[in-house]
Amino acid sequence: MKLALALLLLGSPLAAQRLDPDWNLRARDSRDHVLAGALVAIGARVVLPHARTWQRLAVCGTVALAYELGQEGVARSAGVSGPGYGIGVKDWLLTFAGGALVEWAWGELKR
Repeated sequence: MKLALALLLLGSPLAAQRLDPDWNLRARDSRDHVLAGALVAIGARVVLPHARTWQRLAVCGTVALAYELGQEGVARSAGVSGPGYGIGVKDWLLTFAGGALVEWAWGELKR
């Protein structure tokens, strides 16, 4: 029942979001998102030195989601859509992957 209520309440706002249809992994913005995720993960390591890996990755994912939601807000207010505008699932995944790559590399260096 709680799940049905949550879907009912969130379904309308989520349907109104503009999704970025860009899935080109060779584009420059794809590399930029991986680099941004790596930088956020390094920053999380500096700011939260005693946090666990999942906590730093949660920070990275939250920052990436905030950025994507900001892009969606700009796309909505400008009335534009298409590649590069809106919430990019690929962009979020690549930013998170950049953070995960740093966490993996850091763990390998400590061995």
